[in-house]
Amino acid sequence: MVTRNAGDAAFAAFARRHRPGLAGAALLLHGDPVQAERLVDWVLARVHAHDGQYFAQATDLLVHTDPRSLVLPWDRRGRVELVDRTTDPEPARSARSTSAPVVDRLAELPEVTRRVLVLRHRLGLSTVGTAELLGLGTDEVEAVAARGLLQLSDVGTPAGGGAVGAIARLQVGPADGPDLDALVHDDVRHGRQLVRRRRVRTSAVAAVAAAVLLVIGIAVWPDRVTQDVVGPAPVPTPTATASADEVTCMDPQDTTCRVQITRVWRYRMFAIVAAEVDPKARYFNGYSYRYDTRYDSDALWNGQGGALGLDIFNDKGGTQVFVQVASSRKTAVRCGEITHQRCVRQQMMDFNFFTMTDTNDARQGVEVQYCPAGREVITLVARNVDKRKTWPVTRAQLLAVIQDPGLHLPPV
Repeated sequence: MVTRNAGDAAFAAFARRHRPGLAGAALLLHGDPVQAERLVDWVLARVHAHDGQYFAQATDLLVHTDPRSLVLPWDRRGRVELVDRTTDPEPARSARSTSAPVVDRLAELPEVTRRVLVLRHRLGLSTVGTAELLGLGTDEVEAVAARGLLQLSDVGTPAGGGAVGAIARLQVGPADGPDLDALVHDDVRHGRQLVRRRRVRTSAVAAVAAAVLLVIGIAVWPDRVTQDVVGPAPVPTPTATASADEVTCMDPQDTTCRVQITRVWRYRMFAIVAAEVDPKARYFNGYSYRYDTRYDSDALWNGQGGALGLDIFNDKGGTQVFVQVASSRKTAVRCGEITHQRCVRQQMMDFNFFTMTDTNDARQGVEVQYCPAGREVITLVARNVDKRKTWPVTRAQLLAVIQDPGLHLPPV
């Protein structure tokens, strides 16, 4: 199979190795072959852009995505199920059957039990890794797994490892050969398509941010600015000769130049994060920041290290996403400091470390922290700050966007 570049080659190798396992996991989780197939197609396309993060991202997305809500850009035909109502409807239902008893039996168990058993015995996660991904305690994971296996005690054979063996060895789709090559080729193509769509979407969000946030944002939301920005408004009025998407000055020690650098940096961060957590631009419509070291450190501009940050918000809503990029762990906010939730450090299968809260979405307050290649520290925090209209931001979304290469400090 010919790939366009080294990134495609690395992804294709991953897809070829793990696609059969992911396909089986999707079927075990959801029980519907059609939905499982669509889910795996979408998951692999999504992780295509995350170099070196494939397995961790795929596992998280596979477990936390409802395949019934997916819209696949490459699936233009739609799906129609024809049922002959003049006959017994049972054959129509059995046409979707997998002929695998373990799938049917898993479907009878609670969702959390299915997830635990699939993560542990299909995808090979440890008890700790499963607990972190599902937001459970390790003792709870062990108890759920033991209870689930007891309920599946009649599945499989002792010689074949019982239910554990049935879960691990379930085969869905081709495991090798030209048929698998064709699927992997489609995965690469779909991944490229999503990357192109995201670039276009990010450009559109950036254009809106430049036109709306920088031109009328301060005037439209004065209450938000006076609440969150202490001192004179640092965002100057854009002129017709300078684009809000570029830095035209050269000296970051100059106050005016520093204002321009931070202005451009903040709306770029807004565009990147909003494109992931609000892809259809239905909720987040502004950003704010404060004059303190979490949002702007004087030391950063003096070569001593520091951080820049912003809060992404809806002016009529209660959900906020805090974004910070710091030069080191010493200058980054401490995980759990904002939401007061317990944080754990987890190493993924690709050997990358993430620090995150046990929680899963903004309702509880969720934080994710990442230090790519041991350099800058990126922190994302989603939370509901009041009871106005909220937006569902999940830990899976934060894990996806926190690895975007565009999240970094400006050159100072």
